[in-house]
Amino acid sequence: MKPRILVVDDEAAVRESLKMILEYDGYDCRLAPSGRDGVAQVETDNPDLVFLDVKMPGMDGIEALRRIRGLDPAPAVVMISGHATVGRRSRRPGSARSTSWRSRSPPSASRSPSGTRSTSSACGPRTAGCGAPRRRSAK
Repeated sequence: MKPRILVVDDEAAVRESLKMILEYDGYDCRLAPSGRDGVAQVETDNPDLVFLDVKMPGMDGIEALRRIRGLDPAPAVVMISGHATVGRRSRRPGSARSTSWRSRSPPSASRSPSGTRSTSSACGPRTAGCGAPRRRSAK
């Protein structure tokens, strides 16, 4: 059985692009256009992984994440954003509404013996933008 991945994003072009890449790499990809629809699909389809957009109209990705984390079993969730920075947010640790996140830089790349740069990937070695080996540009 193929691993099932759910992509939740309000932008159709983002959903379709990720679906094309993930299906090419052999994953069963499902799509949801909103946070509310994404939470409903997690409850019914039980995906292995969820790509969840941070900023969406209606239920945003942070609220959808809270609801998904309350499910049993809760899938792994990767937060995505088309915005340059998500910013920093922090509330008092231990409070009922405590949430923290920070913008992070991409994983550091390491050089392989062939001289190409590569990063580790949960999506497979060929997935562009998700750990695909980067080619050095000719000068």
